[in-house]
Amino acid sequence: MAELLYKYYQNLLIFAKQYRKFKVEKEYSDINDFIKSMRSNEYADIVFTDNSGKGIIMLFPESSKYTHTQYVRKLLESLKGNKIYMVYKEMVNSHVLKVIKNYNVKIYLHNNFKMEIPKGPNCYYHRIMKEAEVNELINDYLHCKTTNLPKIYDNDPQCIWIGAEEGDVLEIITPFSINYRLVIPSGIKNLVTEEIVTEVKKVDEAEEPEELEMKDEIEPEISSESSESSESENEEIKVKKVKGEGEEKKRNERKKRNESKKG
Repeated sequence: MAELLYKYYQNLLIFAKQYRKFKVEKEYSDINDFIKSMRSNEYADIVFTDNSGKGIIMLFPESSKYTHTQYVRKLLESLKGNKIYMVYKEMVNSHVLKVIKNYNVKIYLHNNFKMEIPKGPNCYYHRIMKEAEVNELINDYLHCKTTNLPKIYDNDPQCIWIGAEEGDVLEIITPFSINYRLVIPSGIKNLVTEEIVTEVKKVDEAEEPEELEMKDEIEPEISSESSESSESENEEIKVKKVKGEGEEKKRNERKKRNESKKG
């Protein structure tokens, strides 16, 4: 187990140095020092600095007292003012999540550091685009809003490794295409899409009564035309009937005259 955790720790060092560009000030380069820290502190840490100040990455074993609120609160109070990354075997419970909301903390899982994710199988190159690049992409090429782009969650392993956060746009280069993704918060459905769908539904519902009204206006015209045509047809039938009766009467009269002449 210690060897496996140390492998995760080594990947965390790669994550910190190569991908996040942190300036690491404290690390365990020897597995024995790593094991000692795990036994005495119940975590192994990486202390660093970046543009925003000091920070610390803490890797916790599967069983740790730092899954309980009282210990987590005490630990975070001692590190107040630092950017804190806490790496657990599994997601902590809701009580611990309530505690960490008051601090600058991000929680990651062991699974995200089993390997160097960006170099893993079927993992393509992900890059956070600059604001100017995004504006050019949206305005000159795609002609859409950033919210219309396909989405990716900020807890996606690729996002974690490169430091992509909510609102960032990623360029993903594959052997066959270049794709773009908008980063949205994890644990939240695509609210932007839901809002768009809601707006479309509202427009559709607003248009439906107009269509019905138009039908109502058209239908009376059609019905009046049909009634007029039926009336004219009836009149034609009556005229034909009258004409037929008159002709028959004339034939009968001629027949009678011819018979009287013969007699």
